[in-house]
Amino acid sequence: MDKEKELKEVLQAIRWFQSLSDEHFNKMAEISKIVTFDRDEMIFRQGDKQEYLYIVIEGRVAVELYSPVRG
Repeated sequence: MDKEKELKEVLQAIRWFQSLSDEHFNKMAEISKIVTFDRDEMIFRQGDKQEYLYIVIEGRVAVELYSPVRG
């Protein structure tokens, strides 16, 4: 299966994207990509500027926040 078709199938399975018009769905697929991270790899840190929306397709992600009062 080619990567473009695989990406569209992954996006079509996500409820958020099912109500998009074909035009918007195709644009979303055009600017999207599947990325794999290694176990224990840091995706981003609190305060980092982020320009991406991450959707976890498989696996788990831990979210750790620092609070000055609680650490």
